[in-house]
Amino acid sequence: MTLTRFDLLTTDSEYPKLNRGPLEDFSFGGKITPASRTFGWKTFGQKITEPIPISPKVINDVHAVEWSHDGRLVALGCIDGAFHIHAFNGYKFSSGSTTRSVSALGSQGEVRALSWRYDGSTLAVGISNPPYITFWGTTDAGGAIPIFNELSSPSILPSAPCRGIHWSPDGKYVACTSNDAPYILVYSFDGTTLVKVPDPDILPSNDGDEVMWSPDGRYLAVTQQASPYLNVYSFDAHNLVKLPDPAVLPVGWPQGLSWSPDGRVISLCGNTTPYLESYRFENGAIGAKLSTPAPFTANTGVACAWSPDGRMLVVGHVNAPYVALYYFDGIGFYNLSQPSDDLTYSPSEMVRSISWSSDGQYLILGGQGAIKTITYRPGLGVVSPGPMVYLAPMSNTP
Repeated sequence: MTLTRFDLLTTDSEYPKLNRGPLEDFSFGGKITPASRTFGWKTFGQKITEPIPISPKVINDVHAVEWSHDGRLVALGCIDGAFHIHAFNGYKFSSGSTTRSVSALGSQGEVRALSWRYDGSTLAVGISNPPYITFWGTTDAGGAIPIFNELSSPSILPSAPCRGIHWSPDGKYVACTSNDAPYILVYSFDGTTLVKVPDPDILPSNDGDEVMWSPDGRYLAVTQQASPYLNVYSFDAHNLVKLPDPAVLPVGWPQGLSWSPDGRVISLCGNTTPYLESYRFENGAIGAKLSTPAPFTANTGVACAWSPDGRMLVVGHVNAPYVALYYFDGIGFYNLSQPSDDLTYSPSEMVRSISWSSDGQYLILGGQGAIKTITYRPGLGVVSPGPMVYLAPMSNTP
């Protein structure tokens, strides 16, 4: 088995091999075992002495974080109705940023969701106040810190706050969820104009929450706040057709949703034990539910994200330890320890959003508390945090 810098290690003696900077392969025999789990976060949470990047600084709680596909930009959505775009050069975040307010007529809407188009030219933003979704574009996607300007809104908008938003892999469609019927809206995009496509044949039956396209863009997963909790639709560029529900439904409201990069597993985290559930997805159908990780982190999950290589799943939680890491061996999940090697760089309050860089070399967490964002470099440890100013505490209610 060949490991790269972001693989998990079983002994401290292996760890220094990953501190050398450039990716280098080395052989390692064996499989992750329960005895080795305590080293899972050592590659994430141990502070290192070499130069490390500083996380982008914000002064308000972060509800959404999103890394652009080329790894150059990070967008942060905050409770004050503003989003911030920071450039990243592989070593540090820019000291300046592009900041835009999406608050309508001065009202304080919250930015609840963000999604980059694949080429970095357009950022979709979901907010709590009308118009509920906004789109921001730039003609200078290659600039150091591009300036984004608001695009024309689609003629048909959601009628309630947006909770989730996601671009299709080809950038031709964007989907969003809301708290009012039809709960899920999909728009086509030609680079200039957004046009709503017909509603699904069967609508979600309750408030829409998270939404995510499958990696091949042929399916759309939508979570909702009541049974059956998970809806998956096939999509042929014109029609959204609901697939049959899984044989075993999720046990509660899923507040986080992530599709594995190979499209074969759909993971959900929520407010009911075991807090993390995953389903096989094969041949265009929701398959069997995977076994519950043992042990599982026993508190409400509000965000989850698969690593780009499909080996790890990170979950953000409402209560301590606030973040959990699971290793996936293709069959089941192993719960690894939290980043407690250096408590200074561990989350201190709810983690609301998680985003991996597309190359899997960086992971950013957004949330609330004294530290609003924490960025990790798997294999090299914490690459942030940078002092954050705590101005607007939020309750622990997702």
